[in-house]
Amino acid sequence: MPMHPSAILHEAQQLYKVIDRLDLLAGQYPLVAEAPITISGSVHNTATLLEVVVATKMGPLSGLDSSKCLICSSPSSSCALGFRRASYS
Repeated sequence: MPMHPSAILHEAQQLYKVIDRLDLLAGQYPLVAEAPITISGSVHNTATLLEVVVATKMGPLSGLDSSKCLICSSPSSSCALGFRRASYS
């Protein structure tokens, strides 16, 4: 059974929470900060890829805010990535 797009986006958001925790660890333990930062970058790339897959390969989603970037959720007008959700509203 295929996974619903909103479930995939939820998993991407969970990955962003992991990134936040890894960044916190890196700040708390500067002597070993390189490892959590490297892992955080990989996790961020994976979360971003999941969001891009949903945006490009899956059917329209309702209830998404079309004024925000699909990738980073910042206002689309200020986001360098500019993945708008307009086509999914």
